[in-house]
Amino acid sequence: MSVVENNLCFENGGNRVHCFRSQNVRIQNNTCVGNIGSFDFGGKVSISESERVYVYNNILKANLGKRAALQCDSRDFLVWIQHHRW
Repeated sequence: MSVVENNLCFENGGNRVHCFRSQNVRIQNNTCVGNIGSFDFGGKVSISESERVYVYNNILKANLGKRAALQCDSRDFLVWIQHHRW
């Protein structure tokens, strides 16, 4: 099992946590705010062509018109998002 946790991603240009062609991954306890300034496709957390990926307990704040999380062509995944108004 791979674990991505306890990262702070702030004001970067592209995807912050990107899981590509991976299996058995936990993405937890990360904070991603103010990113994806120049990249239109993706999210604060993106899962592409992966299996058994679990995303939970993250703070994700998307810029206006952008996504907080994105899944593309993946199987057996869980993305748990609790929405808040900032």
